[in-house]
Amino acid sequence: MFKLNLIPNGTFNETEESMPGSPIYYPTKIQMRIFNTNVKVVLQYGSRTWRTTKTIIKKVQPFINGCLRKILNIHWPDTISNSLLWERTNQLPAEEEIRKRRWKWIEHILWKSSNCITT
Repeated sequence: MFKLNLIPNGTFNETEESMPGSPIYYPTKIQMRIFNTNVKVVLQYGSRTWRTTKTIIKKVQPFINGCLRKILNIHWPDTISNSLLWERTNQLPAEEEIRKRRWKWIEHILWKSSNCITT
């Protein structure tokens, strides 16, 4: 298990100590909750309007996979496939998650009344 620290610039990092003199260890379940509610939400902000290209997915997915591997404490010699990683952490691939968000947004827009001017 590693120490979780969300530093002010918004990066997800592994640090020596989260507080001087007393390291705090979080269980994997708590780390996943923090990741899903803070890191992933900020990372995918506005993704419902993105044009999903291979370039975007190639940048977003490795970052998510790296964070998940840190949470599960999986380091270089011990490797697992991405699909097994997603299964263990109950996550979807970034492309699929962005697609679902986009469809939810489209559904939201279609169900609005025609005289409504807000999104």
